[in-house]
Amino acid sequence: MARLILHARYFAPNAKKRVSKLSYLMKYYGTREGVEKPTQEAWKKEPVSEAQTKSLDRIVKELPEVKDTHEWEDYEKEPNQGNASEVIRWATEYQYQSGNADKYLQYIAERPRVEKIGDHGLFSQSDDVIDLNQVTKTVAEHPGNVWTMVYSLRREDAERLGYNNAAAWQTLCRAKSSTIAQAMKIPEQDFHW
Repeated sequence: MARLILHARYFAPNAKKRVSKLSYLMKYYGTREGVEKPTQEAWKKEPVSEAQTKSLDRIVKELPEVKDTHEWEDYEKEPNQGNASEVIRWATEYQYQSGNADKYLQYIAERPRVEKIGDHGLFSQSDDVIDLNQVTKTVAEHPGNVWTMVYSLRREDAERLGYNNAAAWQTLCRAKSSTIAQAMKIPEQDFHW
């Protein structure tokens, strides 16, 4: 059975450093690690690079809890560039909470191998072109509560279930947006993604 992975965060209206965290987060979401095309998969099995090794050493020192993640478990079983990248991605997402939200959002929107729709990987409930800078500003300056959620699947589950491309994810998210809004007790007219 596939495991749906949810990374959810909440920002209260008066939270410290809220604007910078949300700005960073929105840009990160737009460029985060995405589904790669099959021709781009070979790099994942390559040995861990020197730069990745240095990053992983720093991450383990700064965030020892990384060793409790599924990403680290996969990396330990099979240390390669793909699994190392997943650990680094997890750490990047985790660290956005430290107040570097601008960098986090920019990474999501512009990260390497992201399947981009225009200049970034963000999409919404409509087919309108998303201006990453405008969305970042809107979210960062929103006076009310903000929840951020990232849903993901392990790569093998995404392949098996057919959610290995942006179009499939868009269709699924659009189909389930009402259900998610209701579960969160957010009126549909106020639910934006």
